[in-house]
Amino acid sequence: MFRAAASTGFRAPSLSQANFSSVSTTFLQVGGVLTPFEVATFRVESPEAAVLGAEPLKPEESTNLSAGVVVSPARALELTADFWSIDIDDRIVLSGNFTGAIIRDLLAPFGGVNGARFFTNAIDTETRGYDLTGRYNWNLGSAGRLDLTAAYSKATTHIVRVSPTPPQLASFQEVLFDRVVRRLTVCGQPVDNLRLGADWQKGRLGFLVRTSRYGEYCSFTNPANQDQTFGAEWLTDVEVAYTLEHLTFAVGAQNIGDNFPDRNIGADANLGIFTYPRNSPFGMNGRFIYSRVSYTF
Repeated sequence: MFRAAASTGFRAPSLSQANFSSVSTTFLQVGGVLTPFEVATFRVESPEAAVLGAEPLKPEESTNLSAGVVVSPARALELTADFWSIDIDDRIVLSGNFTGAIIRDLLAPFGGVNGARFFTNAIDTETRGYDLTGRYNWNLGSAGRLDLTAAYSKATTHIVRVSPTPPQLASFQEVLFDRVVRRLTVCGQPVDNLRLGADWQKGRLGFLVRTSRYGEYCSFTNPANQDQTFGAEWLTDVEVAYTLEHLTFAVGAQNIGDNFPDRNIGADANLGIFTYPRNSPFGMNGRFIYSRVSYTF
C-alpha cells in the first residue's frame, strides 16, 4: 500500500512568545571571562522592544509533504517506510543577548538593564527525514506469544534564511540569530533514533524489554572553542508483570545499564555546576527501579 499527503499550515505566536518578559542576571563570555549582565527579555510589542526595532510577531507558515509505503511480506510481519519534508517560514525564535554601549544607551530611559533580547520571526528552515518501522507477531504455541517491534528515524534541519537586524542594531547581525540558537535548531537534538522492543505474554505472566539508541547531538555554545558533540547512547528498560484477576503486579527498571550522557568539557561545565548537557535527550538521573500495582475495573 502506498500513501502520500500534502498540506500547508500556520501557527500563531503562543501567549508566552508574544507576552513573556523578565529580567535576569546572565553570565556571558567577554574576552574569555564569564561576565554578569542584567539581561531583559522584553515583550515584543513593549516600548523597550520597539526602541530596539522589534516588530510584532507573525504566524509561522509551513508546507508539509510526505510519502510512504506499507508492506506485509508475511501474515505476522508488517513493514513501513515514510519520507517527509517540512518547510517553515518566519519561524519564531528567541534572539541572542544584545549587549554593549549601544544597547545601554537605547535602554537608558527604561531602567538599569545592560542587555536585551526578544522573540522574533528570524529564520526559515527546511527539515527532511524518514521513518522506518517493523512489527512481527510471533505465536509460540504453548510457550505464549512474542511481539517484536523496531523503529528508526532520522531528520536533518537546515537554515535557509536569516532576517536582517533592525537598522538601529545593524552591527549586531550575528546576535539576532546567534550561534547558541543556531546550534540548538540544527544539531541540538539527536540526528537519529532507534527503538527496539520485545513483549512476551504467557497466560498471567508478561515480560517486556525496550532498547533505545539516541544519536549524536551538539552543545549550544557561543564561543566556537567550546563546541562539543555528545556521543550516541543506548538505554534499556525491562519489566516483569503478573496479572491476577483485576490486579496486575509489576517490577521493572528504566535505564537498567545506569548510563549517563557524556560530561561537559571544562569550559561548558561552568566551574562544575553543569556536569551534563542540559539538552540530553534522556536526562541525567541514571537507573530507576520501580514496582507498581494496578487495578482494572
